[in-house]
Amino acid sequence: MGSRKTFVLINDRVRNNALEAVRYAAEGYVVTIAQPTRSSEQNAKLHALLSDLARSDLKWAGKRRSMEEWKALIISGHAVATKQGGEVVPGLEGEFVAIRESSASMSVSRAASLIEYLTAFCVANGVELRETRYAGFNEPSGTSSPPDASGPGAVSHSPRPTSGPVNSYAKMAKGV
Repeated sequence: MGSRKTFVLINDRVRNNALEAVRYAAEGYVVTIAQPTRSSEQNAKLHALLSDLARSDLKWAGKRRSMEEWKALIISGHAVATKQGGEVVPGLEGEFVAIRESSASMSVSRAASLIEYLTAFCVANGVELRETRYAGFNEPSGTSSPPDASGPGAVSHSPRPTSGPVNSYAKMAKGV
């Protein structure tokens, strides 16, 4: 048993296979039981949304931000909005560093919450979700998104929703 094995516990047969693998594992092997992390579809949707945000004209702290900068801002905002808190510490060279969770290690439900938060932020700030649409992801629930004259798949976000989870996150994002 020299290779790594992963079992997704979806039924008794798979559970029994995992138990057998543990039973016959060599001394010193490590067993980890964990919630599933975000899916590849969630990862693709997250990056499509971040790409749309980075391509928009929206500025933060006086300038447009890259996809990685928006990712750090969104993950930090999401942590605060969901009562996970945030921490800023002095860095090794005297700079300040925001310590935040990794999106890659988020559970499926935590990643879904992050995507909902990011979608609400984009909608609340009028960010056009072209890349998100081209990638085949659904529009946020409750929004009207007919294509406009800018090209296939271009999205208009009016009227904006006035209630529901997207609006709740949008209010949190705007500090309302």
